[in-house]
Amino acid sequence: MKVTINFICFFLSLIFFSCSRGKELPKPFGHLRLAYAEPRFSNFEKPCAFKFQVADFSQIKNKERNCSFDIYYPRLKATIYLTYEPINQNLNALIDDAEKSVYEPHTSRASYIKPQLIIRPNEKVYGTLYELGGNAALNYQFHLTDSTQHFLRGALYFNAYPNPDSLAPAKDYMLKNIQHLMETLEWK
Repeated sequence: MKVTINFICFFLSLIFFSCSRGKELPKPFGHLRLAYAEPRFSNFEKPCAFKFQVADFSQIKNKERNCSFDIYYPRLKATIYLTYEPINQNLNALIDDAEKSVYEPHTSRASYIKPQLIIRPNEKVYGTLYELGGNAALNYQFHLTDSTQHFLRGALYFNAYPNPDSLAPAKDYMLKNIQHLMETLEWK
């Protein structure tokens, strides 16, 4: 009987002490799951040559130049920089400048640049939306014009390191806001 008790004690101690904990590893770094509420839009009207709708939670910041604005989204730390230029027989130069600001500085960092034409003939709104993928600092840029008097250019930047995986939900959300701005743009 004494042998069996010793054997059971030995066996239990062997099980208890043999299950040593291995090296504990830290949890891998993860990204937060970002879920954004559906935006409610309101009209943005200033004494400018255009009007459009923006999300209610965005903040409009005036620049020194007339009718050029920054639309800041504090929850996303994102800004759409808008620049308005009247056309004075310089439409080709304005379009060339807008395209250069997409392709020249970002070709080396962007994994792709995808242009999408915007054509709304009833409202006389024409332009291009550029999506830049990869590690480019610029995510979206667009320009809109009526081809005779008005030219509006916009660019979206996040105040964050350009990590495409972690910015993907915010980038998709901001694309919807930019598309809504372009769909509701009207020239005065």
